[in-house]
Amino acid sequence: MELKPCPFCGSVANVHSVGDGDSYVLCQSCDTLSPKDGTPEYVAQIWNNRPLEDTLRAQSVKDAARIAELEEFVKEFADEPCTYGDNCPDFGTRHGKCYNCKARAALAEAGEGL
Repeated sequence: MELKPCPFCGSVANVHSVGDGDSYVLCQSCDTLSPKDGTPEYVAQIWNNRPLEDTLRAQSVKDAARIAELEEFVKEFADEPCTYGDNCPDFGTRHGKCYNCKARAALAEAGEGL
């Protein structure tokens, strides 16, 4: 079974077996040690069990997808002309008073100016 990196320093860890039939996982860098309890497969499973990390990783994927969706929405807004039209108080500038100009300003600030 493949081991996840050490949860504290991110280094490689290895399973070690001892004479009494038990095993443990030891980080090669910071010497973090798992409980000495059972077979190599069992201690590897305990070492790899990180429900909070797994939950955060899954949420991060969802968040990245939502951010991409919102970026596309903002770009669509920025493509539209100023909602003030010819009556725009700052015609031709990114005044930030209407949603379209705010979108253009946000994209420019993010380095994706149109």
